Amino acid sequence: MSPHIQNRVNHIATAVSHYFEAGEITDGSATMCLKMWKTALLIAKDNMPLGTGTKSYLHKTSMLIKDGHISPKVGEFKGPHNQYLSHIVEYELLGLISLMGIYISAIMYFIAFKKAKSPLAICGIIIVLGYKDFNLVGDLWSVNTGGVFFVAMLASISALLVNAKKTMVT
Repeated sequence: MSPHIQNRVNHIATAVSHYFEAGEITDGSATMCLKMWKTALLIAKDNMPLGTGTKSYLHKTSMLIKDGHISPKVGEFKGPHNQYLSHIVEYELLGLISLMGIYISAIMYFIAFKKAKSPLAICGIIIVLGYKDFNLVGDLWSVNTGGVFFVAMLASISALLVNAKKTMVT
């Protein structure tokens, strides 16, 4: 591992520990994410039950900065770097349920084909689980290519699975 990466990995535990003790941002990565996540939860708490609306995180964050409730460093980011929290802020529980519905329905669809021991079905499951996991620290749906890739891959794999099933039946 490169010394730069090793240094960053070694620093994370100390930075996170200091954040929970003092509430201070000591690095530009892990503690910054924790601060953004906390900000997202503050915004969500104040905007129940319907959320703040699409692309509103930045506006709500700037209001919290102006009022002195959060660090100005948080204002440098357009979102909380967590898709689940983005959906909770913007659409509350309904948004989170909708996002999870996309993932769960896709997984259930591919599981139905997995019973036929199709490697394609496993590929579909891996893509969905990868998105679910990466969205803990990113906003893949906020980037056009993220959503397009997800839909294109699932549609392609689905088409191949249906075609393979038809070939097996006939």
